Amino acid sequence: MKFNDTSHPSPAIAPRARLAFFLPGLEVGGTERALAALLRGLPPERFDVHVICLSGFGPLEEEVRSTGAHLFDLGYARRTTHGNQWWRTAASLPGVIQRLVRFLRHERIEIFHTMIPACNIYGAVAACLAGVPHLCCSKLSLANYRDSSRLLAAAESITDRWFQLVHCKSLGIVEDVARREPIPRERMRVIYNGIQIDDYLAVGNRTRIREEFGAGPATFLLGVVANLNAYKGHSDLIAAIRLCSETIPHLSCVFIGRDDGIGPELQRKIDAAQLQDRIRLVGARSDIPEVMSGFDALVSASHEEGFSNVILEAMASALPVIATRVGGNPEAVEENVTGLLVEPRNIEQMAAAIQRLAVDPHAARKMGERGRDRVRALFSNDAYIQGMLGFYDELLKG
Repeated sequence: MKFNDTSHPSPAIAPRARLAFFLPGLEVGGTERALAALLRGLPPERFDVHVICLSGFGPLEEEVRSTGAHLFDLGYARRTTHGNQWWRTAASLPGVIQRLVRFLRHERIEIFHTMIPACNIYGAVAACLAGVPHLCCSKLSLANYRDSSRLLAAAESITDRWFQLVHCKSLGIVEDVARREPIPRERMRVIYNGIQIDDYLAVGNRTRIREEFGAGPATFLLGVVANLNAYKGHSDLIAAIRLCSETIPHLSCVFIGRDDGIGPELQRKIDAAQLQDRIRLVGARSDIPEVMSGFDALVSASHEEGFSNVILEAMASALPVIATRVGGNPEAVEENVTGLLVEPRNIEQMAAAIQRLAVDPHAARKMGERGRDRVRALFSNDAYIQGMLGFYDELLKG
């Protein structure tokens, strides 16, 4: 297992290497936003880039197309589509893999980079059938999903062995993969996501954003930027805010993110706790730098996390961060310096952390300033791009 070394320029490789990425779609999420940032940074004179989506494109389609990447949709039937039965989804899989094999052969793909467990499995099978010379994948989250799906875990354990290199977003992911999956450490490379910090400097929309969220000048506004999934810990935060709401009358919170099925349940919990005036569900947003400018702190209550883009975005916005001590979070947040770490699902610790920041806004602002310095020093977009270029260079030489 190696870290990316950005101390020297990447060696020259054959011009216009044919590189393809494979992921479910282009929704607004951390993985997709990181891919868009990578595509913007890849030198066009070195790479002919293709993005293959399993089940349609999504809101980031135009942003990805604007990088010059060629997009291709495999048309895999989503199980979540209204009226779609599981057997229809399963029956469409052989055709999807066949289309992927044809595409890889027709485009003469040299490097095939897969992301997300299902795409890693399907992509590895197709790449082997198509004879793609260089196969790599990204491990972007902890593999807790393997505990609830023996079939997925078994398939992944077979195809894991076929990847020549594996990109891990954090040391936490490396340790998790080493414990659960048959991938030697010497094939893993730690390359942290990066942030284009200039996008978060002097945004200037703080007052307008706060008014939109119903926050006055004296309000201490917490922000959560995470799609509404159970493992993101929104319910824990609702309970923590309820616990400290009486002692912090100026506390408010907004949940930013796509509803992946638990929105109505979260609203019921907010209503039952009588926090309708404190917590708002505002849906997905694409203007994250502007949204961050309105917050006083960011909370990441996840039960599992690989390496959170949102935490880096908050730090680039000079926000103090409250995060659970999972995955790569302790690698991003320097405890008591740039933010506070709490145990996952620990309502009391989370409430205490919220209270600590809310009652001492000066200390909170100092944490935020140090967080911005940390992002600039360790998690820049340039370091991320150089790390990924070195990753592909190594793969091509292997």
